[in-house]
Amino acid sequence: IYNRMQKNPETASRLKTLSETLSANQTIFPPFAQVQLVCTENTKCADCGCLEPEWVSTNIGVVICFECAGVHRSLGTHISKVRSLVLDKWEQPMLKMIKYLGNKYVNSILEANSNNSAKYQKLTQNSERETRDRYITAKYSKKKFINHESLEAPEQLSKKLYDFITTLV
Repeated sequence: IYNRMQKNPETASRLKTLSETLSANQTIFPPFAQVQLVCTENTKCADCGCLEPEWVSTNIGVVICFECAGVHRSLGTHISKVRSLVLDKWEQPMLKMIKYLGNKYVNSILEANSNNSAKYQKLTQNSERETRDRYITAKYSKKKFINHESLEAPEQLSKKLYDFITTLV
């Protein structure tokens, strides 16, 4: 999503202005703190609930733990691009997008029907790698838990994202 926003000249200009403004005028907390301070759901892994996750799937917009990040990496970058909140450099617009989407919002869509599936066991921080693989693949790659009847139209989601971007500057 962020990469698409940068391709639009107007949006890219706003993102650049925002980044420069924030860098010049704000005390910047480390990315780890910024993402987790905004939403309490971001203090837990979006997949297994492990406390204090330090990784993010940038194109999905969720904060995840080290164990789940390994599974996300195995899905391929066309599904999930993983970056560290501690080791990698972050631009302010990207952090704002992660805070805006976040675990709560993304899971409300991608896990809407996860309780209705006997085939897939909800993850815990003690889940084995094989269980993580199966659940995370079903959630992000196969989109097994989405409640398609309750989804907003793509135009509405695009408008929400556009409205958010225009409020950044």
